[in-house]
Amino acid sequence: MIRECVILAAGEGKRMKQTLPNHELKNLPKPLIPVLNKPIIKYTIDQIIEKLDKVVIVINPQHEKLFREKLNHEKNCFRLSRKAIR
Repeated sequence: MIRECVILAAGEGKRMKQTLPNHELKNLPKPLIPVLNKPIIKYTIDQIIEKLDKVVIVINPQHEKLFREKLNHEKNCFRLSRKAIR
């Protein structure tokens, strides 16, 4: 049984941000943009976290602080920062 998962969340979400009405939201990485008061990525984590031992989220290092703030209460959820791919 698979007990680990990698979520790729390092994109900038440029196309999505063009449609956002709130300037404050445009500063968030796409996975942290709220939908019904919950970050988009949280919907995925909520579905898989209880079934897995470890979740690795690959993020852009410049957004690490934001991810830690928004997801700090997630058990078994680790963040892995790498250089952004351009």
